[in-house]
Amino acid sequence: MQAKYDGSELRKLTEIPANQGHPSMHPSGKFIITDAYPTEPASYGDGTSPLWLIDLDKNQKKTLVRINAVTPMFANDPDKAQEMRVDLHPAWDSRTHTHVAINGVDKGTRRVFIADLSKLLPSG
Repeated sequence: MQAKYDGSELRKLTEIPANQGHPSMHPSGKFIITDAYPTEPASYGDGTSPLWLIDLDKNQKKTLVRINAVTPMFANDPDKAQEMRVDLHPAWDSRTHTHVAINGVDKGTRRVFIADLSKLLPSG
């Protein structure tokens, strides 16, 4: 959904089902990058989370990557795994709008990754 700052002009952007993740609109208004919590049914049930690119013109959702989102020391304890998950929180770079920063887990440590989406986005 999209609305003005005061809540007026509410409109649906896409028919693609929403998740509880963290959507970020591309400045062109043509793409959304988003994720899902590792415990959501849309994730894989193994501590990884998907990073999706939604093309609003084509009404299509593409999985770009699935990334570790739970630190291993808590992976077997559902209560602590929920508390210690690492939300991807994808965000477009502010200079070229062709890269996305995401959080994840590598070798048991929280990290920030940069995904180059320049080949997936139309130029111009």
